[in-house]
Amino acid sequence: QQELLHNKYINKDDITLNEDDEMYHAIQKKLLQIQNKYGLLNPIYTLVYDTLEESFEFVGTSSSTPNFRHEHVKFSHSLLDNHENGGVIDVYEDENGKWLSAYAPIKNQSGKTVALLVADEFFSDFIKQARIQLFLYISIFLIISIVLIIMINHLLKKEKEFKDQLIQTNEEISAKNEEIQRQSEILKENNLKLEEAQKTIKEKARQLNLNNQL
Repeated sequence: QQELLHNKYINKDDITLNEDDEMYHAIQKKLLQIQNKYGLLNPIYTLVYDTLEESFEFVGTSSSTPNFRHEHVKFSHSLLDNHENGGVIDVYEDENGKWLSAYAPIKNQSGKTVALLVADEFFSDFIKQARIQLFLYISIFLIISIVLIIMINHLLKKEKEFKDQLIQTNEEISAKNEEIQRQSEILKENNLKLEEAQKTIKEKARQLNLNNQL
């Protein structure tokens, strides 16, 4: 369709409205669908290289206004260098400003590249979005860091409370053990006294028996 459209209308602005040609309108709607799907801010478009003029011409676009067969004046030579495979163009400047671009070949059924599909983004918009993303990442990192600090402090506080409780429990157990030890020693002393008293009673009972026998 791209190739047929380019060969059918050979003059600049032969198409001035999307509805001027059914095939052109179908391409425009398809490109607009792709633009919206990927959230692209700028219209995407197709370029055809004119070997005689050694320049690119705009053919299809997702824009509501055709730019049919207008010359792409200051194009990046990367479009020619990677015409068959496509690629990404770093910052470059054309008649409309500074851009970042990505492009891919459109091939016919014979495998011949008949056009390039191009997506552009203003470099200033890219920097703006990059700064917004960086700010968001930093904000998310800070929020996560603050939450982690709060959680760690809470865990450390709980750990300290647990250790303090453990120390207090150990001290209470030690005090109980000391009290048990003291009571055990008192019990031993009382048992010794009891044994001595029993011996004394037995001795007195023995002496009393002896006296009674006499």
